Amino acid sequence: MKLISLKISFFTIFFLFLFCVTYSQQDSLSKKQVNILPIIQLKAQPIQHINTNQLPSASIADALSDHPEVFIKNYGSGQLSTASFRGMSANHTLVTWQNIPLNSPSLGLTDLSLFPSRLFDKTIYHSGAGRLQQAYGGLGGQVALYQQADTLIEHWHGQFQQSFSELLGWNTSAVSTHVFQINKHRFHHDTRLSTLFSKNQFRYKDDTQAGHPVVKAKNSQFRQLHLMESLSWFPGSLGKLKTNIWLSDNRRQLPFSPAEQEDRFIRATMNWETSKYNLQIAYLNEEQIYNDEVINLNAQANTSRLFARANYYLQHKKWSWQSGLELIQDEARTGGYSIKKQQNIASFFSLLKWYPLEDLIAYADIRETWRSTYFPNFIYSIGLSYDILNAPKRYLNLKFNQYKNIHYPNLNDLYWEPGGNSELNPEQILGVEVELEHIIRSFHQNRQTHIGLSGFYSILNDRILWQPSNEYNFWTATNVNKVRSNGLDAYMILKQAISNFSFQGNINYSITYTTDLLTNKQLIYTPIQQGNFSFQIQGNEQLPLGLKYRHHITGKRYTTSDNTGFLSAYQSGDVSINYRFSKRLNINSIVHNLWNVNYEIIEGRPLPLRYIEIGVGWNID
Repeated sequence: MKLISLKISFFTIFFLFLFCVTYSQQDSLSKKQVNILPIIQLKAQPIQHINTNQLPSASIADALSDHPEVFIKNYGSGQLSTASFRGMSANHTLVTWQNIPLNSPSLGLTDLSLFPSRLFDKTIYHSGAGRLQQAYGGLGGQVALYQQADTLIEHWHGQFQQSFSELLGWNTSAVSTHVFQINKHRFHHDTRLSTLFSKNQFRYKDDTQAGHPVVKAKNSQFRQLHLMESLSWFPGSLGKLKTNIWLSDNRRQLPFSPAEQEDRFIRATMNWETSKYNLQIAYLNEEQIYNDEVINLNAQANTSRLFARANYYLQHKKWSWQSGLELIQDEARTGGYSIKKQQNIASFFSLLKWYPLEDLIAYADIRETWRSTYFPNFIYSIGLSYDILNAPKRYLNLKFNQYKNIHYPNLNDLYWEPGGNSELNPEQILGVEVELEHIIRSFHQNRQTHIGLSGFYSILNDRILWQPSNEYNFWTATNVNKVRSNGLDAYMILKQAISNFSFQGNINYSITYTTDLLTNKQLIYTPIQQGNFSFQIQGNEQLPLGLKYRHHITGKRYTTSDNTGFLSAYQSGDVSINYRFSKRLNINSIVHNLWNVNYEIIEGRPLPLRYIEIGVGWNID
């Protein structure tokens, strides 16, 4: 713990020094406003803004909750939040930052509540297991986070966002972007800071007491500190050299228990990119401390990852090809292991795209993986994309994909004492998906409509499950029966410009059957149906006022494997309003849980009733 604290202190001082140096040079530079906006990409759709006025308290989990293909398992405000796709578990969701896999080597999952959305320029999610270029293991889907340094125009730009609510307390985010030139070489420097602090004494209805009284949560305080630094160098024809570092120190009490947890991490990466090559190295170190004074328990876990990747690209008129090698070394120390555990992973990957016709693309994406104590595994994804209609006013695209992917046991599955099983087989999934997308444009009426429908079917073999042992008096990890996942995703987006306003309406619906083929029962905490709709009205510079309403519908979720216990379906809504006083100053507010609904996503973990959050933002150029 002392070592990681010293590292955080050192890097913080170093990058604050860099920030001061670059800030001192900003007076001599021409200035141009740059928008740093968190955005999300629907699969097979153009990049779309999540919410350009999101408050500092919003996390990536909050942003993803707008999309019914993703189920966010939320243990409460400021608590563990994970994402699941298509009925798969949270450790089947691959989370990457700057193309570096972040899933914990010991737990296998990633806590998205520790990812403030305003720290990232772009967030993209992909449903399904068909993407193999950024690593393997995303049997349900992938969430990819990026910081970008695209502009080379000399400028300095700052953003500051402050919000307050009775529930979430004071929260702050700040972004400083500086592009400057030294001896004809251009540099892009970026500093991002996010702080969140909340007593988190949210109101909820206590269903365990007679009359269901409204009470306040206790022992639920949390605090988050995040610092991100990036520095890019553009030496002309030699390409681009980019470094990123992300430091974080977090502490939270666990509601409805006397325990508390600390999470600290360092994530650093360096990337050299040219038109034909891409070389990347990274180092990740994470520390987690769990403390419960009532039972005198203090548990500490530390994991680290060394990562290296090399890519090579070739482009031709009729085809393109990229290939590369990836190396990973993971280490973990925890009280659950008798000694430090280590695993080494090597992967060769290749993606070939062929353009036989102007409107047809065929591709083959393959990866061969070698991992300690396991035989090599070959996985693949093959598919077609055909533009049935590509006219100026209409676009109709059909996609087909067939894939095989693999997910290795995490270190806890293999080595935790007691219950770990070093004989576990990797989980393997075989699947197919078809998608149809239609876009209708009306230039005369300033209208655009997106309609999409996709269907999927997959079989998961050798599912890993922790369950009570018949032989021992503890739980053990075992490979059990197969799981079938099949369903449909549908969406419609309408965009319309009218006079001084722009309007956007979204409707999304997802139906997913995830069935244990031995019992023919739906997996727990996997809603069969999810949906949402939203509408947003935004004024232009003459009337800079915006209004947005979002409504979520989540179906029944079973809480027992025999499907006798369940959480009822629920609906909830949020409404937000924003007003821009000038190019520099704006104010926004959001009413969370507008209809004051009492609901749980996880059994025994009630979520807050209605509360209001207000924020103010400043832009400095």
